[in-house]
Amino acid sequence: MAQPAQPAQPAPQPDFVRMHHGLAQFCQEIQFLPNWNAGAGGIPAMQVVFQQIMDTQAAMQANITAMQADLQLHPVRMFNATASVTADLIYPPHVPEGARPFLPRTKEQAIRLSGEDAARCSALIGLPALASEATALQHRCQFLNYLGVQIDTN
Repeated sequence: MAQPAQPAQPAPQPDFVRMHHGLAQFCQEIQFLPNWNAGAGGIPAMQVVFQQIMDTQAAMQANITAMQADLQLHPVRMFNATASVTADLIYPPHVPEGARPFLPRTKEQAIRLSGEDAARCSALIGLPALASEATALQHRCQFLNYLGVQIDTN
């Protein structure tokens, strides 16, 4: 009798932080190689290339971190987008429990927020502040869009 197929294991992810530290160490150590005078002109060029690699790697790590944070919001947004207007909203895990009593409980309450209240709620969940001339609708949209709640802006 054939064995059931094993579920595919996720591919291991590269450890960009360790790669960054290794490249940084390499760039520091390369200058101590003895008597590389013949090839000394190439060392600064190599250091520039390695620095570019490290900068690219750091940018990639920042992008991956941002994507992971965005992916963690998908279940929250999907629930809130499909919930009825009287259903309780769910908030991302990073929102402190102490802030939750000051946030709207239902989708209907969130949709009815004033601009000032929406700006306060946005700050409580860690969203960046909008410009001082932002309208009430812009503040409300920022808060609601982050949670996955769509409103008609017409």
